[in-house]
Amino acid sequence: MARTTYKKRLIDGVEYFYEVVELPRKSNGKRNRKHVCARSAAELKKKLDKIHNDLYNGVDISNTNTFGSLFYDWFYNTHLKNKKISTQNRYEGVYNLYIRNSNLKNKKIKSLKAIDLQKFYNSLENENVSANTIKIIHNIIKPFLHFVYISGLNIRDLSISGTVKLPKIVKTNNYKTVLSLEDQQKFIDYLTATDNSDRLIYMFALGTGLRLGEILALTWDDITDGMVNVNKNIKCVKIDDKWTIIVQDTPKTEKSNRIVPIPDNILSELALHQKKQNEFKNFIGDMYTDNNIVFPTELGTYIDPSNLNRRFKKSLVKAGLNSIKFHSLRHTYATRLFENNVQPKVVSDLLGHKDITTTLNIYTWVMESQKNKALEAINNIF
Repeated sequence: MARTTYKKRLIDGVEYFYEVVELPRKSNGKRNRKHVCARSAAELKKKLDKIHNDLYNGVDISNTNTFGSLFYDWFYNTHLKNKKISTQNRYEGVYNLYIRNSNLKNKKIKSLKAIDLQKFYNSLENENVSANTIKIIHNIIKPFLHFVYISGLNIRDLSISGTVKLPKIVKTNNYKTVLSLEDQQKFIDYLTATDNSDRLIYMFALGTGLRLGEILALTWDDITDGMVNVNKNIKCVKIDDKWTIIVQDTPKTEKSNRIVPIPDNILSELALHQKKQNEFKNFIGDMYTDNNIVFPTELGTYIDPSNLNRRFKKSLVKAGLNSIKFHSLRHTYATRLFENNVQPKVVSDLLGHKDITTTLNIYTWVMESQKNKALEAINNIF
């Protein structure tokens, strides 16, 4: 039950509960006190509990001078904690590019208002920053604003929905770039004719729909009884200012860990691939780093996804096809399944989507095409 003996005071004619908090002493040895206020005793208790917790979580809440200084402290000591390294890299990139030196930097936290945030977002829009990016920026700043309010550093909760107006995200055509059946065969024919060293990786993507990071993370024990057990992926992340390939065993979604059947022709090629890999491994001896990877570099290490992406685009050009992303092979796999009347729920499970709604939203255009084919079939009946 919330304490009810807090002191009260009027602020702009409104009654607030308040408490004086003793913070760690300043660097000059002087006492460091903070007045915390709220509209109710229960809310004040939450703020006081939050301050107490933050004192032990590394955020120096006495540093209330500016948005820039406190945001930096909160961002690195609280917000990035327990997040995947890839997420940390992405958030840090957004922070450095858009937030760190923004016009909010020198704003006093205690006097920060909704109009200050609105001007910031408006300035980004005027600089042609996309609506999607502005939303990402806001989603990073929003929990900080709530932290500021809960900590009693600003009497306004600027994190409340509707406080600022963000630019509308214009929905675009959801059509995904895929290889037509004809182009898919043309690509396969080119890979076979030229004995492309990455051929089996591309074939595996077309035959299973795995993401690039999932394919490159596969080890031989993931493949049994004609099935591939998808349970990890690799990512290139920045650690100590150096890009490093790491293996993550935490899925993108709960459904990302899944079992996917491998086409028979690819299984046969995998068996031959493993045999050749073992022969080469024995040939070069200690020069080979044996990580049991299905698709390694010549020396047994993980393939850099960015390097494979570059080789993939070059192969497309040489095959006489338009440039597409490697991820489009996953979309191509899904499209072939829909074209062969595989049920959306099955497609969703094979792709490792969170739910069937995700699948239907991504492949709306395919479903519309299937509806048209169904209509043609009905017309032929009558």
